[in-house]
Amino acid sequence: MAVGYPTATNDKFIREESSLSNIHKWRRRAIFVGTWVLWTLGVATCASAQGFVFLGDSITQFLQNSPQLAGYPILWAGVTGDTTQGMYDRYQTLVQAANCVHVIGGTNDMAPQLGNGVKNYIPAIISTALAHGKCVYLGTVPPWGRGWISDNPVHNPASGSRASMVVNYNQWLKTLAQPGVTVIDYFSVLVGSDGLHYKAELTDDGVHPNAAGCAAMAALFVREYRRQSLF
Repeated sequence: MAVGYPTATNDKFIREESSLSNIHKWRRRAIFVGTWVLWTLGVATCASAQGFVFLGDSITQFLQNSPQLAGYPILWAGVTGDTTQGMYDRYQTLVQAANCVHVIGGTNDMAPQLGNGVKNYIPAIISTALAHGKCVYLGTVPPWGRGWISDNPVHNPASGSRASMVVNYNQWLKTLAQPGVTVIDYFSVLVGSDGLHYKAELTDDGVHPNAAGCAAMAALFVREYRRQSLF
């Protein structure tokens, strides 16, 4: 049975993402309530050592709704508005919950209002996992734009392109592949012909994958899962 942090509707997530102040309020609420629920249920027992911890932000929460992933041994640990620092902090209490950790993180680190520590915390998550004998799956982050959230100036840098930042970040992420660390290129199945922005049919807001986008992501994960016959 999949266990995860408390979730709301996708509309709720979208409204929270659209307001920076609300992001932080919801993040604090979700981390507190989610951690309590996970340990009340007994994380290690429910997730089983033979499964995945899915660390992430609201993109992981959207992916949690994919029917293609129902029945897989996944402990869902996505928190709206979370940064890679938050994911690293939470992973310290989840490292023994499953054999593998799956991380899709970095989108919120690129927000102009936040410090970008992504190149510190993703390697730190990898180091923690490998030190405990866990395997790591890194997901490239989805494209940026075009949509009503992504096109809002508050979510974009004063100069440069956040869509280009995502491309550069994903290129760096791929360099982290090594024995025990696999990169799943979700970006490649979501990006349009311009190589920068979402395919229009795979997002409703320019940031999160919609149902069709989640289906494309889930198919990639399932393919990797079966290819490696992980469990």
